[in-house]
Amino acid sequence: MERGIRCRVSSFTRHHVNAKMQKGKTCGDYVNSILAKREALLDGYDEAILLDPTGLVAEASGENLFVVRDGEIKTPPLANVLEGITRASVIEIARDKGMTVNESPVTRDELYVADEVFLTGTAPCHRVYEDDTILSFMDIQPVGDGHLLIVPKRHYEPLLEADEPSLLAVMSTSLRIAHALKRALTPDGIGVHQLNGAAAGQTVFHYHMHLIPRNHGDPIAFHGRTPGDPVRLAENARRIAEALRELEPLKGTATSDRA
Repeated sequence: MERGIRCRVSSFTRHHVNAKMQKGKTCGDYVNSILAKREALLDGYDEAILLDPTGLVAEASGENLFVVRDGEIKTPPLANVLEGITRASVIEIARDKGMTVNESPVTRDELYVADEVFLTGTAPCHRVYEDDTILSFMDIQPVGDGHLLIVPKRHYEPLLEADEPSLLAVMSTSLRIAHALKRALTPDGIGVHQLNGAAAGQTVFHYHMHLIPRNHGDPIAFHGRTPGDPVRLAENARRIAEALRELEPLKGTATSDRA
């Protein structure tokens, strides 16, 4: 991966294991993460990595952390990190694919010599449409109002790895959702974008299609850097899903439910 996020090790320390009940998501816990994240953003970084009171790596401000080196994956044990559902899913999937995953202490210097460091967490999803093979939802960092994604559930990294039935499903669904988007939001035009490889601008390495409403005078861009207003995202998802239901029925369900 040539394009990722920039992280810094925070000057704030993750809570001591006996400071509270570590496995609970209590309101006061978030102050620790907020301080670390704010410090990172003010210093020009995207995310903060917190150490525990012993100096070992704990987690990011709202995500679990994994280190990859020499083909093996390593993640801090659960003693002083949140028992994330996504963390458990990544471990299970990686092991099912024959990868070695170790849950063991991670030192700070391992971050600097790793082949890769990645974070896992769960983000809000404002769904527009879903069936057995396709999921469509609003981009949470939209380039423009109504920016959404069409994603196959089967994993492919670039276009060249995808099979024909999956590509046909993506294109067929994209066409119908584009009609619904046009009907719901009435943009002057719709950008249809699909990027393959870091050199082409791909930043999420799972094949997907962007539908981006455009109006005259809008700048051409593919990726946003600012989180969208959750209320607006939910409203756009609802309006597009309603328009989709009014058009030719799809085999799945048009929905604006938040996952």
